[in-house]
Amino acid sequence: MSDSDPRQLLQQLPAELEKLLLDSRAIATNALTGLHRSPYRGSSIEFREHREYQHGDDLRRLDWRVYAKSDRLYVKQFEDETTLAVEIVVDTSSSMNYHSSSTKVSKFGRTQLLAAAIADLAIRQGDAVRLWSVSDNLEVLTEQRRQESHLLEVARALIKLSPQGVDAPTLSFEHLASELHKRSVVVILSDVLFETEAFLQPLRSLQAKQFDLNVLRVNDPQEIDFDFSQPSYFECLETSRQTFVHPNLFRKAYQAEWTKREDALVDACRQSHITLHRHRTDHDPADTLQNWMEYRQRALR
Repeated sequence: MSDSDPRQLLQQLPAELEKLLLDSRAIATNALTGLHRSPYRGSSIEFREHREYQHGDDLRRLDWRVYAKSDRLYVKQFEDETTLAVEIVVDTSSSMNYHSSSTKVSKFGRTQLLAAAIADLAIRQGDAVRLWSVSDNLEVLTEQRRQESHLLEVARALIKLSPQGVDAPTLSFEHLASELHKRSVVVILSDVLFETEAFLQPLRSLQAKQFDLNVLRVNDPQEIDFDFSQPSYFECLETSRQTFVHPNLFRKAYQAEWTKREDALVDACRQSHITLHRHRTDHDPADTLQNWMEYRQRALR
């Protein structure tokens, strides 16, 4: 069996891995085609290679001479397109384990699905994908590859992850900024339950180098709405510290603080030219992915 034939490999995969691949392919297919429209177009116009046409490709890039000879549609790719990389960074801190009784999936479970779908979209367009994890440190999980079989490697790496540890955003993202040298699309999937400046300050150095920075914030609805009803001890998943809270007395203050922090994050991302999209785990991930894709298409025209 060839390593380049992932469809045959699906027949021998563990059920959990097969489900992740199939589910991520489903939401990727439902989302818009065209993960990127190169923001660097014009900086390099040297022809590099042909790639077989895919739905959504710019028809102006079709090579009709090749079609006349082969009766197959190919598009021309240029230097900046063939070297584009997609860096997918997933938050693996302990807080990502959380899910409320009303949701069937944890924040991390949904992050795995979104990350796999983004990798699927990128690889189908010929982009090179690399996967990272971040909590109290940064770890590279896969090589940077564009082959279709690489999607299986990404999915395997995602399945093996288990959220643990605490967030150390400044240290971790400073490390990430120092590791990335070639401008690329960077997609960070996180609940962003840390100070905005600690998170964004290290990323600004990448933005200054024309990296295309994206944050997909994944949260459980109860983190946002705080619709608990019974007085209880609430435990921090990262520090294990417990606090007794009466939800009815605390809800308004909690919601006001959440809104304040959310507004600060939105403003900081806008000022830093970082794309921010939010996803609630009780919402359809395909809708979130499509909305993000539509935004990117408008922004990069």
